[in-house]
Amino acid sequence: MYVSGVPTLRLAKSSLDGDALTVALVLVPSFVSRNRHYALFADEVVRSARARARLVRSILLHLSGRHGAATAVQIIPEAGGFRVSFELPALGLTREVWLTAIERAVLGDAGARAGLVQVPSDPGDRSQVEAALARLPSVSFAPRPELLAQASVG
Repeated sequence: MYVSGVPTLRLAKSSLDGDALTVALVLVPSFVSRNRHYALFADEVVRSARARARLVRSILLHLSGRHGAATAVQIIPEAGGFRVSFELPALGLTREVWLTAIERAVLGDAGARAGLVQVPSDPGDRSQVEAALARLPSVSFAPRPELLAQASVG
């Protein structure tokens, strides 16, 4: 249940919440192991959540300053969601995307956690993210077998 040391979740299709899964995949991309849940990845909710998480993570990458400072960063409420636009002059890129309320909240929260000053955040972002994560199924993670073996040998 581990991918590079990060615990992964065993999910049942009946327990999927697309927003909660999107938030989890933004914060921990290896949250759901594709190898362990190959059939699950055919589910539309999981495919959509993965795509939404990739979108948010790509915005975080662009606003991180890795490709130069972003300019004209705007987040405008629009039609039940938010329009995010910015420019990356170093790449000659102008980007405009539409995000849902939870996607915008996880963008702001993840940006604030990472200390990204280019990512606008609101005080309520953290509580929205925590509420979404609370809707995930509760799971107890077992330690990796090799860790148990090392503990019993020593």
